[in-house]
Amino acid sequence: MKSNSLEITDNINCVPKDWDNDSMPSNLTFNFLSSYSANNSKLIHLFIHNESSRFYFNLFKLNFSKATNYSKHWSRFFLQYFEIKMLLLSNTFDSTKTYFQLNNDLDLKCILKKIKYKFDVIVLPENLYNSFNTKISLTKVEIEGNMILNIDNNWNSMEDYLFALKKKYRYKFKKILKSTDNLEIRHLSKEFIDENYILIQDLLDQVVSTSNFNGPQFNVKTFSSLVLKKYLAVKGYFLEERLVGFSTYSIQESELHTNYVGFDKTLNINIPIYARMILDHISTAIVKKSTKLILGRTANEFKSNFGAVPEKNFIYIKFTNIFLNLLFNPLIKNIKMKKWKQRRPFKESSLQKSIKTT
Repeated sequence: MKSNSLEITDNINCVPKDWDNDSMPSNLTFNFLSSYSANNSKLIHLFIHNESSRFYFNLFKLNFSKATNYSKHWSRFFLQYFEIKMLLLSNTFDSTKTYFQLNNDLDLKCILKKIKYKFDVIVLPENLYNSFNTKISLTKVEIEGNMILNIDNNWNSMEDYLFALKKKYRYKFKKILKSTDNLEIRHLSKEFIDENYILIQDLLDQVVSTSNFNGPQFNVKTFSSLVLKKYLAVKGYFLEERLVGFSTYSIQESELHTNYVGFDKTLNINIPIYARMILDHISTAIVKKSTKLILGRTANEFKSNFGAVPEKNFIYIKFTNIFLNLLFNPLIKNIKMKKWKQRRPFKESSLQKSIKTT
């Protein structure tokens, strides 16, 4: 299959009727992608396909002003003055999953030439870059690793998980469970999300505001159709009938992915809502017989308290603008991940001792 047989559209309604296939991950299906496309108009959604391959890309404006902490290079001072058009060969709102199906030899350069929009920088996930036989010259950059908790197949309940912990952590987590007893936890319906999306959006934005990069704002109305189509579950945390937090998860094969989280940051200081959410995800992963709990790329040290360890992640990046390439390429190469302390909460006798940082 030659790359010149590729079709590219920015309108999901123009993708072929046979877009879906039996071997496709659920997050690449027409119904799943239509939820993102219909509710997030501040970015361009690109759907790329030929007879046997499928790709979903995003094009959006990115503000690098918060990224200066990652590099000591002098050019970091210019970041705050630039808003860059980024072509991300994935889904900017869901970075833990794969958004391509590549079943033949394709030339990345030809794919990029077919995109009619202008962009300043290209970013590829490592797994997609490695899937292309013909590669272009890009810079490999380490990014924050996904925090992953391996679920022991001997765990049948939360009590089994707690028993596997060192005494200090077991005491801490039992205290968290007790101090959040007054929270009512229930799954949110499509109707509730539709009626309360402004509050849900505010809870999400409180968490997102502390992130290192400012990409397009995710619209929580996306949850509504994802819940309806059973691609996503949204759990609400209520205090005296008031929604004070939510978390979402999805299941892909034997892995449970936590996707989005939002909570009242002021209330979280005294009531550990976020910690309770992680414990709930662990419980769900055990009940669902998942082998892994994917906790995402933020709050690494905090998540390591629960036994999660980072999986190394890399992206490949290239500036298409010569000036920006000269200015920022040295900075990109100089990026260093923030150091943090890996906590090891499990007993030495636990099977979790075999889990090491990769």
